[in-house]
Amino acid sequence: MTDQTPAQNSCECGCSETGASNTVKTSKAALWSLICGIAGIILCLPAIPAVILGIVGLVKIKKSNGALKGSGKAITGLILGGLAILVWPFILIVASIALPAFIHAKSTAMESTAKFEIRNTGTALEQYRMDSGNYPSTEQGLQILMNNEHGQKYLDKIRNDPWGRPYHYRYPGSNNPSSYDLWSDGKDGIEGTMDDIDKWKE
Repeated sequence: MTDQTPAQNSCECGCSETGASNTVKTSKAALWSLICGIAGIILCLPAIPAVILGIVGLVKIKKSNGALKGSGKAITGLILGGLAILVWPFILIVASIALPAFIHAKSTAMESTAKFEIRNTGTALEQYRMDSGNYPSTEQGLQILMNNEHGQKYLDKIRNDPWGRPYHYRYPGSNNPSSYDLWSDGKDGIEGTMDDIDKWKE
């Protein structure tokens, strides 16, 4: 009878029972480093944990003597986290410069649109006056330019201003006594403030 030590006991498939129990596991630090690295590229903040966990994962893998794997994940997470830390400050600087310029350009475009629509409506009002002998009353408003008593149409549509509010019309005008007042309350939506866009200031 041959003596066998526990390390030599084999299962039917021929593998050692002791060897079968020594499963190599993936380092959790390495895995989370990869996850945080990917998230860091998008969200910035997880980039720092990605670097820290990448370093921790690599150290643990090295000390495990083959019991842990995942050095590729740790290195990838470390690289992605480092790139995010380097790139995001530049993105924030560019955004801080570009965003105010974009907002200003958009505001200027909306003001230009309002001025154009006021001039266009003013042209329709002048045509109405020439045909009817006078401007529409305040009570009649701008709607009469679309369907007046003579069946004439001076505007296809009464538009709101670029901020989604109706243009104001008043006849006789308070600011333009010889004709009419036509204005938008502007961005703040409050009448009588500096951002009003009106006929009598043009």
